[in-house]
Amino acid sequence: MRKSGARRQSEYRRQVKAERATLLRDLSALEHAIAQLLPHGSSAVAHDGKLSWQVISDVFRAASKRSKEILHDVAREKHTVDIMVYEMVRFMRAFQPRPSCALQSSDIILGNDTFVTLFANGEARNTAKQWLTQQLYYNTDRVFASFPTSQKEYINHTLRCYESQVQGTEAYQSIYKAPLKAVLAAQRSKLHWKRPMLAEMDVELSGNTTLYRKLNRQAPYWNLLEGMFYEANRCVAVYRRIQDDETYTSAGCVEHHALQWLDMRQVEPNQTLVR
Repeated sequence: MRKSGARRQSEYRRQVKAERATLLRDLSALEHAIAQLLPHGSSAVAHDGKLSWQVISDVFRAASKRSKEILHDVAREKHTVDIMVYEMVRFMRAFQPRPSCALQSSDIILGNDTFVTLFANGEARNTAKQWLTQQLYYNTDRVFASFPTSQKEYINHTLRCYESQVQGTEAYQSIYKAPLKAVLAAQRSKLHWKRPMLAEMDVELSGNTTLYRKLNRQAPYWNLLEGMFYEANRCVAVYRRIQDDETYTSAGCVEHHALQWLDMRQVEPNQTLVR
């Protein structure tokens, strides 16, 4: 027992000695670093043992510099936010109601189908695209509430013609004998599109949104805004048309108001329900 206690005391003394040596090395390294920062011939400690005015002055000067840098960063961030707020207010004020027609309550299309203008400002433009697609995504369950609960094939079309517009809706449900990742790969490559083809379009990516545009000055302006939202074993894609875009003249073009929801969910390892 005595030998064991002696060994512990000896180990403790060695540990204390090692820690002291480490602290002395760190102190020496810090003193060397301070000496490198000070002008030649000056000392960090005055004759009375207090910190020299040179050291105190350097500390205040460094703190003042950091404060000015922080102030500059905050001012720059405030300027960016001010521009964003201005552009988003402009975006909201540019909304125009869609031409009205006599619709039954059951025919009302969910979501925002007002006249939308995308501005050229990059940050506000991206935020607007996020907001427009998220608004549709939040209405996904309401849109599919009238669909059959079973997984049977389902399709329904309606078309109404009015003096100034044509309104149509299309709903379908189908089972694809493929895993969800294969269906998503086909969706991303737009294999189901016939015209316009993906290679013919300008593609503008921003976060989980994509704006497809056919920039042909000789043809009517065509665009489609897409938002992709991923869940466990499910993906929801939403689409809508943009009526005006500051980066491309669309004056005189026919207005298209279109909203679309595409719900893809895996029901079996090699089966995907698409609605």
